Amino acid sequence: INAEYMGVISSRGMGLVDELYEIYYGLEKLSVDEAASEIHTNRFSRILDVARSGPAPAKTLCGQFIPKLFSRFPLLSRNSVDVQLELCNDSEPNVRLQACRGLTSMARDDPSYLSKFAEFLVGLLSSANVVEVDNAKRLLSSFLLIDARAVFAVLCDVISSTASNALREKSIAALRELVVFEAEKVLHPHPDVERSVADAIKRVLDDVTGDEFRVFLDVLRHLKIFQTDSAAAAQELLDVVADQAGLSSAFDPHDEQCVERLVACLGLAQPFILKSAANSRFLSYLASQVLPKLLDLTPKQQGTLLKLLAESMTATAISPADASTFLDPLVTLMESMLPPAEETGAKINFTICECLLFVFHSLASKAIDSVNHVFGTTAGDLTTASTRAPLISSIGSLSPRCTEFLDQLVALKQVLLDNIRSSPFEKRAAAQEKLDIVDETFRSCRNIRTLVASIMKPGGCSAAAREPSIQLSWKADHRRPAGPPPAFAGSQSSQPPFRRNFNVSSSNFNVSSSPGGARLARQALASRDGVNRDSQSDRDRDRDRDRDRSRRDPPSTSDSPSKRIRTSETRTPHTTGSSSSSGSSSSSSSSSSSASSSSLSSRRSTDSSSRTRERPREDTKSNDRPVRPRR
Repeated sequence: INAEYMGVISSRGMGLVDELYEIYYGLEKLSVDEAASEIHTNRFSRILDVARSGPAPAKTLCGQFIPKLFSRFPLLSRNSVDVQLELCNDSEPNVRLQACRGLTSMARDDPSYLSKFAEFLVGLLSSANVVEVDNAKRLLSSFLLIDARAVFAVLCDVISSTASNALREKSIAALRELVVFEAEKVLHPHPDVERSVADAIKRVLDDVTGDEFRVFLDVLRHLKIFQTDSAAAAQELLDVVADQAGLSSAFDPHDEQCVERLVACLGLAQPFILKSAANSRFLSYLASQVLPKLLDLTPKQQGTLLKLLAESMTATAISPADASTFLDPLVTLMESMLPPAEETGAKINFTICECLLFVFHSLASKAIDSVNHVFGTTAGDLTTASTRAPLISSIGSLSPRCTEFLDQLVALKQVLLDNIRSSPFEKRAAAQEKLDIVDETFRSCRNIRTLVASIMKPGGCSAAAREPSIQLSWKADHRRPAGPPPAFAGSQSSQPPFRRNFNVSSSNFNVSSSPGGARLARQALASRDGVNRDSQSDRDRDRDRDRDRSRRDPPSTSDSPSKRIRTSETRTPHTTGSSSSSGSSSSSSSSSSSASSSSLSSRRSTDSSSRTRERPREDTKSNDRPVRPRR
């Protein structure tokens, strides 16, 4: 019994607890056949009665005993489930918590009640008690090991039927958590279970918001059946997105919600289109509903839709029939949006021009007959066109316009780079944004020139004359790579200019190439002079320290030189006789003194690098080998 209840239990309650323990110990070892007797059934019924009307400590105990004895009394299973759920709804938090913990074992003993338990636990997700919510999530996770289909079916039914927005939100979050964190262990080994989960989620998508649809689509992409690179899996998810886009209704350019939904669904469909999923539904809707009304949209909406359309052309497997259907409204739109050839001073939206030319370039090779019909050409050669001459002139005039504008962009880019170099760090963000816009416009103009050259050459619309694939200007990643900064102007090395022992005379940067060149040169000179001054001061300091040591600890002449210091010369062997010994001693003394003085003088002239080496100490025990003199 919980200790907090022990002090408040009455004498009657204490007797009831003892009675419950006696009943439980008498029933826990019985088999199903033995427990079927009337005596044991009545004793288990006594536990159920106490669970309905007993005090809190007794209810807590019943919440533990009923799940353990549940499988032994199948005839009382329904009554037991109802009593256990009543305990899960009790007013006492400890009683509720203990009763909920027993639901897993009851669901394992009789899986037919799992859906009922799961529905009750899903209802607890909107509770204000954080402990109960976490406990409900753990129990739902444990139910997945018993019957995952039933758990996800209950979650989807609650999401589609509940009137509470809070419970709907909590249920969607719980569904996503269960799939993301338990899919590898529970769902991935069983493709049939994943298929049933996917079908249950698709039934919910009939009435969802935009944010909820993104969550459900993310849940579907976590299933293993949709993680393959097969076109069938991508096609199924693309159809889900197309169903959500509302392609069966008319497009209203003045309805913000309609436009935003189409833009959002086109963006969500791009990953599946890149996996070679057929995009016929979107293309047909765009050709019949969107392109004729595109001029009614705002310039920002026009650019967004055309960008998404151009991106979908990079990997879309377009059939000749779809290309022919799409080409006629596209050419009509190009006549309205491309700048006329005679208007030299008109403002040009290069991104829109790039999108239109890229889509036309992608479709023309797949619908040569439509190109010949629209322009009155043969073999897709626009130079021989007999109709739509203004449009062809507009396309041809874009190339010289882009060339002229590219020269201006190069000069503007150099000015922005100079401003970034000379500006403080906190003011570089605005200049960097302008530089990014200039870079994208530069790439857009370059792509337009390539597309115009490919389209306008003889037979340029045929598949055989197509240029290599073009990377769209807004998709290209031209950011500076991570690592050391590139060398300055005029440098022949990729190493950064500020390094130790920097040599200004090596022309690592051109001072006149940027406004900050003089400042960089001064920093480099100061760095070089500081390094040289530090090295010179280190050598002077070491030389003074050696001189002080030699004065403080001069070499001693009282001791025998043969015993204190040995020179690098080979020792003369002792001979018999006093004269020989005396001569040997004197010669050894003189040679040792000269070697010591010469060694000290040579060491004083060495630099700091040679003094850092480890020197052997004198050996006072061995007189048979020469040692280097001590400082």
